Amino acid sequence: MVKLAVVIHAEEEFNWRSGFSRKNTKVSDCETLVHVIDSLTAAGAKVTLAMDFPFVTSDRGRAAIRYLRVQHENNIEFAAHLHPWVSPPFDNTIDEEHAKYSFPGNLPAELEYQKIRLLKQTIESECQREVVTYLAGRYGLGEATSGNLSRLGFKVDLSICPFRDYSHLGGPNFQGYDNRVFTRNGITHIPHTSGLFSSMPWVGAYLNENPAVYRRICQSTSFRSAIRLLQLDVRRLSPEGANFQQMCDTVRALRHAGQDHFVMSFHSSSLVAGSTPYTATPSDVDTMVSDILAFGHWFMVEQQGQAFLPQQLVGSSEIITADQLGVVL
Repeated sequence: MVKLAVVIHAEEEFNWRSGFSRKNTKVSDCETLVHVIDSLTAAGAKVTLAMDFPFVTSDRGRAAIRYLRVQHENNIEFAAHLHPWVSPPFDNTIDEEHAKYSFPGNLPAELEYQKIRLLKQTIESECQREVVTYLAGRYGLGEATSGNLSRLGFKVDLSICPFRDYSHLGGPNFQGYDNRVFTRNGITHIPHTSGLFSSMPWVGAYLNENPAVYRRICQSTSFRSAIRLLQLDVRRLSPEGANFQQMCDTVRALRHAGQDHFVMSFHSSSLVAGSTPYTATPSDVDTMVSDILAFGHWFMVEQQGQAFLPQQLVGSSEIITADQLGVVL
């Protein structure tokens, strides 16, 4: 049986192209966000709301939390989502607004720990639930992150975006990771589902079935031109940058490759026109909402999928170890 987790990056709204500022803490009316969650759960899905500090401390964010906590008690998980530039405590020796430190894993280990600790405490106070799942802002997993999460009692991390390389921005390189769930330092890592696609369909199918080959291609400078030649593209299972049909195609391709757990994700800010590159206009927002709900119905009803919350995978006997995965961040 195929299984689906829906992960929403719940955050402040700001123009992604204009950089990072501690002043960008606006959270608008969450009516569309709540509508989407209501509709997804009605179709049988479960939702992980990974919240950052501005969202969980805003009046509108708190109102949404109160509603969701009551209406969807068993179908929603509240998780932590760290945006360092707007999440205290702040250190005047570190510029969290700098692109490098917008990836929280690049922070000094103790500062990353303190930011995650305060965020976790704030969310738990507001939600009256233990927070055990973490999502780094900008997928910014670092060398100290797993240890920090273990110290704070986290059990799950959602920060890996397979096949992607953010090193040119100062972030992590995930080209060696695929979609397999694995454990490291007592933390269950569940990657954001991503597929490989090519202008030559058989190439994408082969690489999805043999991700280690893609890893070797990325590591070899002599083969990197092949990536451009074959027009290889990494597609995250998300309505951001993909439409309903493309999301369905991603699931089909990865099911053919043997995958049965999927994570569909998007940012709450994409539900507010003009905040992210994906939804410049209200019409774009309407289209995205339509695609999200159509995909939820398709997966849960037409594909007879089963919903899961990330924390429910902890302790599963099917999960491999980081050593078995064979990659090191």
